[in-house]
Formats: sequence, structure tokens, C-alpha cells
Amino acid sequence: QVRGAGQGRLLREGLAEAIVGKPNVGKSSLLNAKQRENRAIVTEIPGTTRDTVEEAAELGGLLLRLIDTAGIRESQDLVEREGIARSRAAMAQADLVLLVLDGSAALEREDRELLGIAEAARTLAVLNKQDRMRGAVPEWVGEVAPFPHVTLSALTGQGMDALELALRRWALDDERPQIEPALITNLRQQQAAQAALDAVQGALAGLAQGLGDELLAVDLARALDALGDIVGETTADDLLERIFAEFCIGK
Repeated sequence: QVRGAGQGRLLREGLAEAIVGKPNVGKSSLLNAKQRENRAIVTEIPGTTRDTVEEAAELGGLLLRLIDTAGIRESQDLVEREGIARSRAAMAQADLVLLVLDGSAALEREDRELLGIAEAARTLAVLNKQDRMRGAVPEWVGEVAPFPHVTLSALTGQGMDALELALRRWALDDERPQIEPALITNLRQQQAAQAALDAVQGALAGLAQGLGDELLAVDLARALDALGDIVGETTADDLLERIFAEFCIGK
């Protein structure tokens, strides 16, 4: 259950999902499509979003924290540059990154830079503007091969179901801690559980070395205290006595 702490945090705080890309690829349109309301400013002027915009949505019982970020590109505008810095920070801290690309146009330097710094394990490429692609597959699609990707139109809503399915699959991936076993839901509990595990392992090592009951009891008491921190209970002294009586430790 120590490993399940990350999934517990996703359940409690939501999946932090950063929407990144160069200016004017449809990041804010995608945010609005998922929210079904116009909260982010959408124009044809590159660089409209100069700060991060965070909204919440629900997907199959999973809370999503959608973070729309400023377009990443070289800029001399101080305000826009600050927005870009925040975008990079959001990208580094997010659980999942939606890297939005214009599927109707050629890749540019900014696109390739983002693909270069993105982590495949937590990045989903979104080929937006399907309504302008006329059924054609971009010539550069091979460059996003390392990433799972979906094609959609944030403007018309076409392909949004595929995006939701991809998000669900990512969040509930078999290699990730599953929702059901997630009993640990915050950092304090995770640290306490790890402390309990370390103490038990110490007691087992001491038992193998033939240490006396008194020394083994120290590690067991530490483990029980740590578990008590998780469930909000203090350890009774007679619990240690029952452990020694029932299992005959050291005899």
C-alpha cells in the first residue's frame, strides 16, 4: 500500500493535467471543449494566454485538474516570458501532459523542442484541428510515435471521446497503482507507512541475527507507533505482550 499512495493522491486531489503547446494550436479551445464553457480566451492571435488557467472536470469518477498554459516559444515580451516559465513549471509538475500539436500544419521548431523535453511515460500527444485535416494523416506523425496520441478537433468536438478513453486508460494503467488498494492518501501517511515497513524489516533482520526480545521490541514498537499515526490510534503496551506471547519471538 505504500506504492498506492500516488493513486490515493489522484483520488483526493485530482489528476493534474497540463495542456501545453506552441501558441495558437488550440490549447484553450481544448480546455473549453473539456469544460463545455468558454473560460479561457480563444482568438486567432498567438500568445493570447499569458498565464496558467486551472479548471476542474470529472471523467468517469476521476477528478481532473486541467491546467491551460501559455504557448511555449521564444519571446521578448516580459509578461509572456513569465507565462512561458510558468508553463514549463506546470509541465514538470503535472501528473500528465497533453502536448497539443496542429495536425493541419507542418511541425515547427517549438513543436520539436516540446517533443524533445516531454517524458513519454506521462505525455499524451494531441493532434488538434482534425476539421482542417480533411482525412489526411500528417507527414510528421512518425515523430510523435514515442508518445500515445489521439487526433481530434477541439472546435467541433470530433475525437473528444477518444481523448477521454486515452485519459482513462492512462490513469488506470495496469502498471500504475490501482484505485481499489489506495488506502494511503497523503504524504504524512505515506511517510508513516514507510517508517512502519522499515521498522518491521529491522525486527525481522534482528530476529534472523538472534537478537533478544528487548531489542526486537524496540523495532516493533516503532512500527506500531507509525501505524498508529495512520489510523489515529495510540499503541497499547499489552499489544506488544500479545505479540510475544502468541508468536514466541526469540524462543
